[in-house]
Amino acid sequence: MRNINKDDLDIVNLKHIYTSEDAKTYRDDDTVYKLFEKPEDAIAKDHAVKARIMNKYRRYLDKHIILPKEMIICGRYDAGYTSKYIKNSSPLYDFQIDSPAALKQFYYYLYDICKLLKNLHNTGIVVSDFHFHNVLVQKNDVFMVDFDNVRVEDLYGYTPSYLLYSFVDLYELPFSYGLINEETDRLSLLLSTLQMFCKEGTIFLTDERYGSLSEKYLLVNNILAELRRIIKQKKIKDVPLPSDLIQLKKRPF
Repeated sequence: MRNINKDDLDIVNLKHIYTSEDAKTYRDDDTVYKLFEKPEDAIAKDHAVKARIMNKYRRYLDKHIILPKEMIICGRYDAGYTSKYIKNSSPLYDFQIDSPAALKQFYYYLYDICKLLKNLHNTGIVVSDFHFHNVLVQKNDVFMVDFDNVRVEDLYGYTPSYLLYSFVDLYELPFSYGLINEETDRLSLLLSTLQMFCKEGTIFLTDERYGSLSEKYLLVNNILAELRRIIKQKKIKDVPLPSDLIQLKKRPF
């Protein structure tokens, strides 16, 4: 993994994308630059170590899983990393299910997300902080980005998704950071999928609006049934993927 010096970056001419509690993210036409606010802090060091480890798995992971490409160094610290910029993409969370065509497209995306998540799990990587803000869509392609909080090798993921955290807190389910695993990733995916159908402006699935699609691909009730089972059992176990709930074994369209 190649190193580049922070002092060599022309940050002034980069486009600012996002500022979080511990980092600022910029881009140019081809590359995303994530710069830690305090490289000497434990959180930044944890993210840097994970970026280097994730790069080792590159050959085992789908090309639509966007990994850190280069480390940005400042003195003796890792000050951030670069990754590929996906042009003309947007977060899946911003996608609106407002027509039969949009519903078809959403399931098209959902199938690929399930495939990418299984690829990560089969490689021994847990996303931990899974949500649709970190899933980018570009026409018919889906990309997963931002793996700062992964659980990989002997490093834990310390940040569950906000939907997962809210769910376990609301229903008082047993949970600790040590319990972040493939099951919690799949639960976060179910919750994220359900959230898409609850957004303002979403046209609900009805026979009048969607015809046979409402019967063939309706999974909201199936997700709700799984959530009720988890709540009743007080255990996050045997969580299915959305593709399992709608018997979606291949791209539907």
